[in-house]
Amino acid sequence: MIEAEEPIIEEKSIQDEMLYQDAKVLRYSIVYPEMSSGENKERVNAYYASRTKRLERYIRNRLFRETVSRYKKSILRQVPFFETQFTSEFHTAYITGTFFSLYEDEYEYLGGANGQTLRTAQTWLLPKGRRIRLGDFFKRRIRWRNLIFETISNTIREQMKEEEAAYFENWELLIRRYFNQNNYYLTEEGFCVYYQETTIAPHSSGVVVFNVPYYIFSGGMVFELNETQQEL
Repeated sequence: MIEAEEPIIEEKSIQDEMLYQDAKVLRYSIVYPEMSSGENKERVNAYYASRTKRLERYIRNRLFRETVSRYKKSILRQVPFFETQFTSEFHTAYITGTFFSLYEDEYEYLGGANGQTLRTAQTWLLPKGRRIRLGDFFKRRIRWRNLIFETISNTIREQMKEEEAAYFENWELLIRRYFNQNNYYLTEEGFCVYYQETTIAPHSSGVVVFNVPYYIFSGGMVFELNETQQEL
């Protein structure tokens, strides 16, 4: 199978400030990808254009209403008001003529000590024009979940031993409870499996990411990611 040319990804963005009674109460910025070349670019671009429109509707409607309500309460109680901030940015993690893998971080700040970050990720099989889940990479009967949990557990134990990170006491249960096949992206070295804020570790840890090397699956994958010679 001949590898197609690596697609070109461009950054598109929209941003705005929203007022209520001449007061600036909400500011937002959305940066999203657009493929200018590559297989099935129309399908990929349609997905992100639609996703961006939905996100902007959420900001300009629900989030704005909630912000105005918070603003009114701050005036009534005579306490400081902090404008709502919303940003969404994407990061390309892996790209070839066959795969486009990225993650997006949505950050929402509503005042107070901390904002909240929500990470989403998509991996595209470009020749098919479809997104694929983590389990699609493995051959039948391979116990890929167990290998992933074993790798994550070893990483956590090593980090705790070196006092490099903090996790909740029942992290061994939580890494299974909050595992999601869609919460991953590709890199040159392996799968990056991530957990949302406050699911397995305190808020200060942010989104927690674990690198799971491809080589640990030893022939159990459908193909080698750096030698895309077989189709899913």
